[in-house]
Amino acid sequence: MHEVPPPTYRPMTEADVAVTGYIRKAALEGLGRELGRAPQPWQPFLGAHFGHLVRHDPGGSWVAEIEGLPVGYAQAWMRGDIWFLAQLFVQPEIHSKGVGRELLRLALDYGRQRGARVFAVVASSSPVAQALYMRAGMYGIATGYRMTGDVKSLLTLPESDANRKRIVDCSGWLDRIDELDADLFGATRRVDHEHYLNRTDTQSHSFGLTADGAFEGYGYVDERGWIGPIAAPTPEGQLPLLRMAGEYLASRGVEEATMWVPSLNHTVMRALLGAGWRSDPITYFMSSEPFGKFDRYQPSGGLLL
Repeated sequence: MHEVPPPTYRPMTEADVAVTGYIRKAALEGLGRELGRAPQPWQPFLGAHFGHLVRHDPGGSWVAEIEGLPVGYAQAWMRGDIWFLAQLFVQPEIHSKGVGRELLRLALDYGRQRGARVFAVVASSSPVAQALYMRAGMYGIATGYRMTGDVKSLLTLPESDANRKRIVDCSGWLDRIDELDADLFGATRRVDHEHYLNRTDTQSHSFGLTADGAFEGYGYVDERGWIGPIAAPTPEGQLPLLRMAGEYLASRGVEEATMWVPSLNHTVMRALLGAGWRSDPITYFMSSEPFGKFDRYQPSGGLLL
């Protein structure tokens, strides 16, 4: 049998984003087979988030190649002193070859060189992946649930009497969001909000609430039915924002919505389960130390953007 040459590693470019989508597909399908899950229909969708990470965190994005063919990749980002591994996928045929370990090392170096205090990841249910992250000092702090349910059920959530606003890309809005993110997430994320407000891969909607001049929170939803991020000064303040997301989706004729909910967010989880939403395969939120207030900050998903 032909011996597989050793992989080489290089920084990821925007030109790599499309092909890494197929690596991600193969890796997730391989994990599904290991866990005995029925394969799900694949819907090609090249999310703009991946190119966004290459542009704004080029030092955190790496590709592994064998004879010029990409076989694995990693993407990490830094906001403040928080480092987060957004993606790490390797072709199933070359698992156990040390490719994932080296990609993680390169991505970790990006955080270490920039003085990261927190190192975090949302891991799959693979014991191998979890062990890799634990050896790097990241341990479980929460479970992540992919929740799916009827859009109309969100219309039963509390409605706020605060002023409803559409958030736009301007310093006035972004300054207020920065202040809330610094408190709830632990770092400002202006580049990510600018990305959300100017997405080109799907039709999306941004919304916020103000009351007597006070900022009561923000949220995002896209026409595919994906909700998040959502943030509010109090846990209960998330519910009117969820309702606003449901109202937007209902107006677009979308019938089903999806969210990634960390187990720390009891308010959102209780509301969704009470509305009949179902939980799909779980993931694991792992970190070198606790950070953020995820009882009132609802991330966009496992990328934590």
